[in-house]
Amino acid sequence: MKKLITAFMLIFSILTFADNNPLIRTLKVTGTASILVPVDTITIHITNSDTKKTYENSLNSSKAALIEFKKQLLLKGFNEKDLKTVSFNINTNYENYKDNNGNYKKRFLGYKYSHSMKLSFRLNDSKLVDVLTSLNTIKGNVNFYLDYKIEDTEKFKNELLIKAIENTKNKAEILANTSGVILEKIININYSFNEPNNFISPFRGENKILGAKMSSDSLLTINPEDLKFKDTVTITWEIK
Repeated sequence: MKKLITAFMLIFSILTFADNNPLIRTLKVTGTASILVPVDTITIHITNSDTKKTYENSLNSSKAALIEFKKQLLLKGFNEKDLKTVSFNINTNYENYKDNNGNYKKRFLGYKYSHSMKLSFRLNDSKLVDVLTSLNTIKGNVNFYLDYKIEDTEKFKNELLIKAIENTKNKAEILANTSGVILEKIININYSFNEPNNFISPFRGENKILGAKMSSDSLLTINPEDLKFKDTVTITWEIK
């Protein structure tokens, strides 16, 4: 359930303009409205990496891991295009060691690939379990973490803007009536929108720690906090 929180900062000001213009009296009102909205989308960020002796073997291993993972996702009802690649690279991999004389040296281990992916879907614990279970099919080292967001923010932006303007106008009318002045034309409008960051889940790990058989009951219970959207509108009226 969305909770509307409004706060207002009222500023009554008198501005004097140069160039022989007469004194212009103004009323400036700043209205701030915010809405708490439950998240509806989950994104799992996945990084698969491994080191092979040759560049070709490293490339082939990354391809094989991706093919198998996509195969498992298709069996779980996902579309192949749902899985997005964020980055991919293959670099030489070395390790430091001490020789018999105690000197530090580097030893070539091979070519390490790193494939970062993400998969987004509507908030659903069962689908999350399906994805995490599928991670067990990926050969190599897999790390993952979750974040939560709101898919469509435009409707909340519009709602906030309307409410901020309405509340600003209402407060301006109250202040004008109480002060014995009349609102004339609008001189200026300033607007700002504050979109929240995604909620990053504390649940993260590696495919090595995931069991082959999982259920929603075996997951850490995650109740992501609502995201707060905030809008600010400042309107300046000429008054008499």
